[in-house]
Amino acid sequence: MHAHKLFSLFTAVALTASASLAFATDVSDLPDGTDIKGSADHALIQRFEGSSIRYYEKKAYAEMVVGVGSALEGKPKTLMVEGPRTTIAYVMPRDASPLEAMRAYKAEIDKLGDVTVLFEGTNSDGRLNSTAASISSWRPSAATFLAPRAG
Repeated sequence: MHAHKLFSLFTAVALTASASLAFATDVSDLPDGTDIKGSADHALIQRFEGSSIRYYEKKAYAEMVVGVGSALEGKPKTLMVEGPRTTIAYVMPRDASPLEAMRAYKAEIDKLGDVTVLFEGTNSDGRLNSTAASISSWRPSAATFLAPRAG
C-alpha cells in the first residue's frame, strides 16, 4: 500500500448526543453547546447548527489509513493518505438525526466544488468502526473523509 499525497484531509465525525464517548478530556462537564478548549471549526465547512466540538486535532502533516469500502464484504478496502489533517468530532443536538447531520455536511462539501469524497459511512453499513482506525475506539454515527479532487 503506497501513500497518496494530499493537500488537505478533513475528517468530520458526527456523534449523537447519547453516544458513549471516550476522550482524554471529560466532556460530561461541558455544557451543551460548549466546545472543548483550543478547538475550531474547519475554515471551509460550516458546522451543523446546535452541535459542539468534543474532539479536535490538527496536524501540519500526517499519515492515515482511510477505509474506502464496506467491512461487511470481508477485508475492507483502504487507502493510505498523507498531508495536512484536521479531525473534528461534533456532538449533535439531541433532536438531530445522524442522517440530517450528514446531509447538512454533504451540502457544505458540495459547496466546495473541487473535492473528492474518499469515504462516508454510518454504523448501519458496517464500515465506520471497522475501517477508520483513527476513530475506531468511538461509536460515532457517521463520518466523512475528503481530499482535493485530483487535477
